[in-house]
Amino acid sequence: MKSFFKFVLVTILVLGLLSMAFGVLVAFNVLTQPDFSISINGSELPLQELHAGHWMLGAMGLGVAAVVVVVVVPLALLLGLAMPLLMLALGLSLGLMALLGVGALVLSPLLLLVLALVWLLVWLPRRRKTRKPPTQ
Repeated sequence: MKSFFKFVLVTILVLGLLSMAFGVLVAFNVLTQPDFSISINGSELPLQELHAGHWMLGAMGLGVAAVVVVVVVPLALLLGLAMPLLMLALGLSLGLMALLGVGALVLSPLLLLVLALVWLLVWLPRRRKTRKPPTQ
């Protein structure tokens, strides 16, 4: 089972690296080919007229999207799924502690008697052993 997870992890990493490499190759191709154009709904998108500011804004958009995918989505899952379960566990534990506290209050006279009996059973044998008969 461990080797299967290692295989899946290595496959994911290799595919991620390949997709990034092909993305860099496509971007390089877009920047170096003068006759390359993108047509959206019949209108041409002039890539050669884009300057560094446009590419910087595109990179910032990709960075924001990466932060959303890496930080916001896991936090939303954590707060949406784990927090209700933690709140349920906290509520159940508080209820259990309340029941134990009420039980301790109700049974406190009996517990005091049991404690006194245990103390006597432990103390009396020790006291008898410490007495020595007088020697003559």
